[in-house]
Amino acid sequence: MTMFAQQRFLWLSGFLLFALLGCERSQEDKPGRVVEPYSPPDPGFLMNAEFTPDGAGKLPHWALSQHSSNTSYALSLEEQGVVIERTGVEPWGKLRQNFSRADIKPLLGKTLAFSAELKGSFTDEYGEPMEPPALTVLVKGVRKGTPAMMGSSVVLSEKAQMTAVPGEHDWQRYSVTFTLPAADLVQGTQLEVAILHTMGGKLYARGPALTEVSTEASEEP
Repeated sequence: MTMFAQQRFLWLSGFLLFALLGCERSQEDKPGRVVEPYSPPDPGFLMNAEFTPDGAGKLPHWALSQHSSNTSYALSLEEQGVVIERTGVEPWGKLRQNFSRADIKPLLGKTLAFSAELKGSFTDEYGEPMEPPALTVLVKGVRKGTPAMMGSSVVLSEKAQMTAVPGEHDWQRYSVTFTLPAADLVQGTQLEVAILHTMGGKLYARGPALTEVSTEASEEP
């Protein structure tokens, strides 16, 4: 190779290297995709839908309960919501909010929707679940004509279930639509809405809401 050819080869090599580096740099300088911050929906009638703890680290208006006495579920907070983690053998644990008779008196006879975004990181560590993780709605009261001494019974029970398959499950909004009984049909009505965990691993929840559903469209002829 002549000296001229060698110089030309070196010049071309340097030019290509410069071009490649410049291309890489231009790719690096491009701003990444902007991720919009999570914006929860209007919580409606729910209290403390943001899962804000009090001074003692507890969640006002929410309670974590489970099937029996062996502590098997732990609750923690993350920036966007809460995490329910299974740590023991009890088959279910739930984060619930209860509404007293006075709380729901204005809502009797109305159609409501309880919704939330759920994400799962599930395992089969504790075997087959008794049912899938879910959003649940439970309504109790004394039906018209039932002797008061019989006490309250379940008037309505509805669920919106996730998959019960181990693995990673991305955020998805689930919703349960239900109608509270009218005041003249059930006395002492009580409402519970809950986030139910039944798998091994973790169940994440954010943006819960309890809102009234318009039935005007369905009532039109």
